[in-house]
Amino acid sequence: MRLTMIILLAFWSVSLWAKGNNVRILTLDAQDIKTLKATCGAGFLKVEGKPDLQQIRVTAEIRPQGMHPQKLKELIVLQLKRKGDSAVLISKTKNSNRNLLDWLLGTASGDIEINVTVELPQKMNLQIVDGSGSTDIRNIIGHADINDGSGYLTIQNVQGPLQISDGSGGMLVGNINGTCRINDGSGEMTLKDMSGEVQITDGSGSIFVNTVNGTLEITDSSGDIEIRHVTQNVIIRDGSGDIRANDIGGDLVLKATGSGKVITNDIRGKIIGWRD
Repeated sequence: MRLTMIILLAFWSVSLWAKGNNVRILTLDAQDIKTLKATCGAGFLKVEGKPDLQQIRVTAEIRPQGMHPQKLKELIVLQLKRKGDSAVLISKTKNSNRNLLDWLLGTASGDIEINVTVELPQKMNLQIVDGSGSTDIRNIIGHADINDGSGYLTIQNVQGPLQISDGSGGMLVGNINGTCRINDGSGEMTLKDMSGEVQITDGSGSIFVNTVNGTLEITDSSGDIEIRHVTQNVIIRDGSGDIRANDIGGDLVLKATGSGKVITNDIRGKIIGWRD
C-alpha cells in the first residue's frame, strides 16, 4: 500500500510539473564580439542574425517543463559569457545517476532537452557544435563552422564561407555567398542558390544541387545525385546511384561513376571520363 501511494504521488507530481514553464533568458552585450562559440546538447537549436541588434539574446526552454529549480541546477549547464572577442554559449546536461524516482519522474539528465533560440547581430562568425535535435541557422554575415551530430539541419542566407560536418539527418542549405565545404555522413541533402566553390563529401543519401555560381565537386558513396544549373566545372566521384546533370556551364568530369545510370543534358563544356 505504501509503495502504491509513493508511485501515485510521483505521477501526481509529474502532472503538476507539466503545468510549469522552465524558460531561461540570457543576454550579453555584443560590442566588439566577433564570434559566437556554441556547444549544445539535446534539443533544437535556432540561430538568427538580426540587423541593428546590439546584444546576443538566448532563450532556452527546458523540457520536461516545470522541474524544480534546484533539480535543474543539478542536471544542466546553461551559460552565456564573454571570452576575449568571442561569446561562449554552453547548453547541455550533466552526467547523473538514474535512480527509481528519476525514472518515474523523467528527471534524469538523459531525459532532458534544452531548446535554444539565439538572436544575435548579423555580422558575426559562428562556431557551433550541436548534439541531437534539429538545427536552423539563418541571416549571418561572417564565417560559419557547423559541426552537427544528428537531426535535420537548415542553413540559409549566409554571406561568407561555410563549413559543415554532419553526422546523420537531412540537410537544406540555401543562399550561401562564399565557399561551401560539406562532410556528411547520412541523410538526404539539398543545396540551392550557392555563390562560390562547393565541395561535398557524402556517405549515403541522395544529393540535389540547384544553382551554383562556381565550381562543384562531389564525392559520394551511395545515393542518387541530381545537379542543375552550375556555371563552371562539375567533378563527380560516385560509388552507387544514378547521376543526372543538366545545364552545366563548364566541363562535367566523371572520375568514378560506380553503378547506376548517367543522364546528361545541356553540358556546354566537355564530358570527361564517361564510358557507355
